Amino acid sequence: MKPAYLIISISIMLSCSAQSDKKQTKIFDKIASNTKYYSSDSLLIVDMILISDSMLGNHCFTSFDGNRIDCCIDSKSLFLKRKSNDIFNGFMVSCYDDKHYPISIEVTKGKIQFIFVKDDHEFMPMKTTLFEEKKK
Repeated sequence: MKPAYLIISISIMLSCSAQSDKKQTKIFDKIASNTKYYSSDSLLIVDMILISDSMLGNHCFTSFDGNRIDCCIDSKSLFLKRKSNDIFNGFMVSCYDDKHYPISIEVTKGKIQFIFVKDDHEFMPMKTTLFEEKKK
């Protein structure tokens, strides 16, 4: 299948799916395709896309004045499934230590709560609020 047909097929599939489920439309209003979220200090960045009841993305976390970096730019590192209308559960694959960390994301308009289910990431806080990138 050629890439253009694949993009059109995915767009039609997502459009039909969003029209058939009012709850899903509510989430589509909150998370646009490839939406970036930043922490207030811009040391945490999450880039997300919603596909049906799944959320995929990548992350880039910097702490300790740049001495600890967990940054997955070239590949997906966040894999979540919808638990309820505004809550997604799944895992993050760390590019720092190659571990899988259970995470939860709570979505509200303009921001997300990024939560490590277990407080076991070596240098990240258990819960962080990230704000949607402002469109220019």
